[in-house]
Amino acid sequence: RRTKSQRIGEKGEALYREWAVDNGLTSQKVEADYGVDFFSQTFKPVRAGAEEVTGSVLAVQVRSVEGKQRKRIKLDRSDAENALRFRIPYCLIAIDTSEKRVYHRFLDEDFLIELDTFLHSSNHSLSMGLSSLGQGPDKFQTDLRRVSEQGYQYRLRIRKAEHDIRSDIP
Repeated sequence: RRTKSQRIGEKGEALYREWAVDNGLTSQKVEADYGVDFFSQTFKPVRAGAEEVTGSVLAVQVRSVEGKQRKRIKLDRSDAENALRFRIPYCLIAIDTSEKRVYHRFLDEDFLIELDTFLHSSNHSLSMGLSSLGQGPDKFQTDLRRVSEQGYQYRLRIRKAEHDIRSDIP
């Protein structure tokens, strides 16, 4: 049996693969899915029609929605914990399969604080409206360049450590 939710997820992953090619990424599906659906190598344009690999890898979690209902995605506690463990850029991709639109949210300092706050609450899930996520290839490329910088990832690890220390020391 295949549920409606599984069909929507499959459509979303297929749309991500197509979108990734058009946005300078590969889409390597993770065989054993423990919170991340794809590892994507990043490319940069070098001349008209040609790209070269940058050496950066992106961890991608895909969430899909379909229909006319309120466009929201949910993360559970294990999703949030996993996102905070990555030492490479992490991106939550939300796909509206009805409209074939792709939204994104990179793990940055604001998202780190949001996930940390959620984990220290009694809530079982974190809900996000698609309108609160980034959209469009230019915004995606700008955000990807920012979070892919080594210095940015080092600062993010320091912020993660500071939050862990604050939560462990009263």
